[in-house]
Amino acid sequence: MLLATQLERVFILRNNGQEIKLPDPEPKWSVEAVMN
Repeated sequence: MLLATQLERVFILRNNGQEIKLPDPEPKWSVEAVMN
């Protein structure tokens, strides 16, 4: 049996020692599109 689970993408921005976690704005977008 094959079991697959979909993981939620979370973007972590590090700035001055702080971590800011952002949810995925659009699952269809590439990482580059989200970061721009």
